[in-house]
This record gives sequence, structure tokens and C-alpha cells, in this order.
Amino acid sequence: MSISLTGVPLDRLTNAVNMSTGEAAHFRPLWLAVRDAGVAMMFVPQGNDDFSDHEDRTTIFLIGDDLHTAKGPYGFHRKSLRAAFRKCVAAVIVACEPLPDAYAAAAAVAAGGRVLLQGDQQVNGSVAIVETQPYREREWKAFIEKTNPRISVLLCTTKEGAANAGNA
Repeated sequence: MSISLTGVPLDRLTNAVNMSTGEAAHFRPLWLAVRDAGVAMMFVPQGNDDFSDHEDRTTIFLIGDDLHTAKGPYGFHRKSLRAAFRKCVAAVIVACEPLPDAYAAAAAVAAGGRVLLQGDQQVNGSVAIVETQPYREREWKAFIEKTNPRISVLLCTTKEGAANAGNA
């Protein structure tokens, strides 16, 4: 089951912004993009549930592959995952502690999102943030780039992850 935040009242979004402190501070720019720029946000947990995005507007896909065990792209509904990444101009793979600047960069791309042409494909400035473990980062990067060769990918990793990533 995915959770799509498209019709949340302004006061609740303001509460989410205000509560994004401490360990949750990296979420603050995402909530601001939803509240102030009208960006949609979809939380996607592991599982094979269809999470097809029927929104025409820019969306931040927050893909949670870091809960108990990271499963990589195979731990999600593949058709929905491909559709989401095809809609995106950028993806952030977070295979380490949350880096607030990476989340802020994703939010800024989405908040500035416009309908763009990437080759013959129309995209709308959507972004995906994949939260995973270092041992799955290479798998995620390959899946994302195979699905959408024109996407920009920011990889946030640990020293061990970087050493294992090779040319990833």
C-alpha cells in the first residue's frame, strides 16, 4: 500500500514542516515542496502492491527499501516502479544516513518542476528518493538508469559502499 499526499490540508502540511526536526529534519524540504509548490508526494513501501501514479503533476516518490531488509528493485511492484522512474528527471539513492542536502536538492528539482522533453519522452520534473542499504545501491542505480537512461542520479553512500560500487 502506497500513500499519496495530494489533497492534504495546508494546516496539516504546515504541522509536518514544523515537526520535521532532529532525526526527521531531512524531510523538511520535501514537506515544503508539497506545501509551497504544490508537488505531490508518494510514500512507497516494499511489496508487490501496484502504486501507479495517476497524477499529472510533479511528484516526489519516496521509496522505502531500508526498513528491515533491503530487497532492491525486486522488492517492489515492477511495472509501477518503472512508470515512476520514467516520469522522473532525477533520482537520489540514499544508502547511508539521511543527508539533508540530498533531500533538499530533490525537493528543489521537484519544486521547480516543469513539463520537459527528454528526447521523445515528456517528463514533468518528478524525482525519486530511494532509501536503501549500501549492498543494494548498485542494483538500484542499474535499474534506474536502464529504466530511464536520461535520468540524473545522485548516489549518497558510505565509504564501504563507494569501495564496492566500482564504476557504479
